[in-house]
Amino acid sequence: MNNVNALGFLTLGTVMQVLPLLAPSASSLASTSDIWLHFVGGVAGSVGAGYLLRVGFSQASAYFARVAGTTVAARRAAGGTARENLPLGVRVTF
Repeated sequence: MNNVNALGFLTLGTVMQVLPLLAPSASSLASTSDIWLHFVGGVAGSVGAGYLLRVGFSQASAYFARVAGTTVAARRAAGGTARENLPLGVRVTF
């Protein structure tokens, strides 16, 4: 899966969630087709959103590691000790 596919899943899930609200069925609010659209739309939207969140968290982790690395390098250049140059959470990856 790539970002375009994930955006497609998220869009499809959102449309499937909103569709019963925009065009309510003639019978009742809890018809089988409405429930099915809500369920499948939730699953499809969750798949797309989950992938995009995973990608976003991994990119944020890489960014924060890069920022922390430049901070550590600046502290070492200023003459700090190795113990105070290790910020918490630098090694967190997703």
